[in-house]
Amino acid sequence: ICILEVKMKKLLIVFLMVLMFMPSIYAETEYKVMNFDEVLTEEGIEHDFSNYTESDDKITIYFFRGKGCKFCRAFLSYLNDIVPEYGKYFNVVAYDVWNDRNSDKLLDEVSEFLNQPSEGIPYAIIGDTVFNGYSTDYDEAIKETIKKEYNKKKRYDVLFEMKESKENENKVDFTPVYVTCGIISLVTISGFVYSTIRINKLSNDIKELSKKNKVKKGKSK
Repeated sequence: ICILEVKMKKLLIVFLMVLMFMPSIYAETEYKVMNFDEVLTEEGIEHDFSNYTESDDKITIYFFRGKGCKFCRAFLSYLNDIVPEYGKYFNVVAYDVWNDRNSDKLLDEVSEFLNQPSEGIPYAIIGDTVFNGYSTDYDEAIKETIKKEYNKKKRYDVLFEMKESKENENKVDFTPVYVTCGIISLVTISGFVYSTIRINKLSNDIKELSKKNKVKKGKSK
């Protein structure tokens, strides 16, 4: 009986732990990210940031790349070239999809979310506009998109939008998970309680039977 009581307590503890840590399934994934200065330095691109600073009032260019990719380097060099005129409008957040699986997975998720399939790298996102690959033909469009997004009253940030979307999905999905866990636990606990009652009754019956047998033996003597 004592063993069953211990098992029931352990089951209750496990159930509570499941409820407590269930949200961790949806915890944010860690990514290896670099800012503009760091990624230019890694690619060996000379730059002068004496008049460039990151700030929250700028737009963010999300840049998916691979270390050593020549087209990625060319894109970064172009962004560096326009810093004197356009650096006041943008920050850069760079992900290395060649050396970080999480960043590679993020690229797939972002491209699917934007409905803009990735055909390789570089893959740059400015607002909700995607530049996949790089050639000098993109140069004017990149500058126009940077300024256009910066001047918007409501700017579009794809990672923020993705996060909001996932949180809304999770709010709907948690209910059936908790209900299912609750039902399973209640059924299991009920089974233990029923077993305990039956064992107690059987134990009492055995004791009563033992007493009767002792009385009969006493009388027979």
